[in-house]
This record gives sequence, structure tokens and C-alpha cells, in this order.
Amino acid sequence: MTWDELAQLKQNGHEIGCHGMLHRRLSELQPVDLAEEIITAADLMDERLSQTTRWYAYAFGDIGSINTAALGVIASRFRHCRSGLRGANGADGDAMAVSADSISPAAPLPYQKLLLEGGLDFLYSKRRRHLSVIATKALSHHGAT
Repeated sequence: MTWDELAQLKQNGHEIGCHGMLHRRLSELQPVDLAEEIITAADLMDERLSQTTRWYAYAFGDIGSINTAALGVIASRFRHCRSGLRGANGADGDAMAVSADSISPAAPLPYQKLLLEGGLDFLYSKRRRHLSVIATKALSHHGAT
């Protein structure tokens, strides 16, 4: 998307989050590169869209693409972090381990219904628990709340 398209979405009431500078796998980056990928991207979003960016969605969204160091950097700058792990989010959920996944409108309706009703969430439960552990460690290590 262009900056103008993002500004139009924001004007239409959408919250615009950050996805990083170069769409890199955060679990493979060194600390200095994490700051460039995460913080610099957020600062650019804030500047170009005149906002305080509150959401981060890490590239690829899978459990292998995130680690404690990366979530610590994310937690130091953002209120929420979206994963690509399917599952329900409760009121007591971790803001640094928000579950989410896409549903294609082209998918058969029974499959869409299965996904929306949580019929495949059990396949992701172990990974969601692992992400929650990583998030808890990142928050306690970096003193974020």
C-alpha cells in the first residue's frame, strides 16, 4: 500500500499497525537489527501517518518467527502484538500474544464456518501456549506491563 492509501484507511476509521521495515523473520535477527526492523519502522509510521502506532504484527506470524528478544523490543514500543496463530482471545489474554488468522472469502462456506466457530483452534493450542510463555518472559525481562 502507498502512504496515501494508508492515510485514507486511517481517515476512514481503521487503526494502522506496523509490520516491520523489511518483513524479516525476527527470530533470526541480532539485537541491533531488531531495533531497526521494529522501532525504526514504528517511528516512520508515526511520522508519515501523524499517529502513535499501537499494534505490531510480526512477519510470517508463526511461532518460529518470534522469540523473547524480539517480543521484548516489540513490548517496549507497542501496546499489542498480533501473531498468525489461530485461536480465541479472551479478556485476560496477553497483549503481546494476540491470536489471529485470515479467512479467505473464496473458501467454501462450511470451512469458513468451521474456522469462525473455532473448529481448528485445537491444532494451535500448543503454539499459543508457547507464545504466551515467550511473551511473559519478554515482559518480565524488559520490565514492560
